Parts: sequence; C-alpha cells; structure tokens
Amino acid sequence: MGATAVKDPVLTPIFDLAKWPTIWKPTEFNEIRARVEGNPPHMQVWISGLQVMDYTDVMKRTEIAESGPLAIQVHGGPDRWKANGSVQFRNIA
Repeated sequence: MGATAVKDPVLTPIFDLAKWPTIWKPTEFNEIRARVEGNPPHMQVWISGLQVMDYTDVMKRTEIAESGPLAIQVHGGPDRWKANGSVQFRNIA
C-alpha cells in the first residue's frame, strides 16, 4: 500500500510521494516522531527522519483536554487489518 496524491492544496503532501517506498517499511519497525502543540492543534509527523505532515487544525478543540495521555490506534479496513492480526510497538517515549 502506498501514499496517494491529492489535488486539494490544503492536503498537498509536503514530501515527494515517490520516496514513500523508501521511508515506510510495512514488515519492519518504522521510526515515527509526532509533535502536537497548542489548541487549535499544530501537528507535525516525521517517518524515518523525513517530515511527512505539518498541519494546523482550523478550529479550537473544546471536546478534549489540552494536555493528557496520548493514545496509539491501529485503523481497520479491508486492506489494512487482517483477522487475528497483531501490531507491535517499541521504544515509545
């Protein structure tokens, strides 16, 4: 599964999508760094040292606390999750 190009300027990737196969290893551990600050949230994500997202939400989020725990989630879908599958995390800081 690879990255998908979009035409919406707000959703335009900030990296060369041709690099996706070199930064995401589907059968190995991937190094992901995320930084979320402020409200409205400013979110930045790096995968394998390459910044792949820099987004500031358009509205203040009142439905969640401005500080607290971070949840890690695996999204389902017909091509993304297999019955009785598993996911592993390591070195979370």
